[in-house]
Amino acid sequence: MGRTMLPIITRHWWILVLRGAIAVLFGIMALTYPPATFEFLAIFIAAYLVLDGLFALVAGIRAAENHRRWWPFLLEGLADLAAGAVIYFHPDVLILLVAAWAIVTGLMLLAPAFALPGGAGRWFLVVNGLISLVLGIVIALQPMAGVVFVVWLVAIYALLFGAGLIMLGFHVRSLHRALGGP
Repeated sequence: MGRTMLPIITRHWWILVLRGAIAVLFGIMALTYPPATFEFLAIFIAAYLVLDGLFALVAGIRAAENHRRWWPFLLEGLADLAAGAVIYFHPDVLILLVAAWAIVTGLMLLAPAFALPGGAGRWFLVVNGLISLVLGIVIALQPMAGVVFVVWLVAIYALLFGAGLIMLGFHVRSLHRALGGP
């Protein structure tokens, strides 16, 4: 960060504190209302997928105009649009996608673990693979527990991230005062 940016950042220290406070409030609300938070996350993810799908379609059109491979972009865009629509209209599908992702990740970690010679590297792959696999199976068998788990992870992240921003904001405020600001 250059010297010219420091006065601008320190002058607006309160924005960091405000962002942190909003993140902390979101974290508290997420812990208080997990199902509503999960629906909000599902809508957010659905909107992201729709936007990403539209951008992929535009990239496909641009690629076709330049006589390049366009069909991978088309497939990606259509898949994103379809996934976004399904998640928007059926948010419960999102937790099943999380479960499937965890199961596949677990299996993909376990497969090479048994091909490696014994040692610490193998042990890490086995442990991480089993954790992911068990998490995916638990979420698939108990989707509501999966919803609560995912929301709690997001809530804990928001609380920690928000607290960090608040601390950073007050640190930046002290820098501002040290530089002679009001």
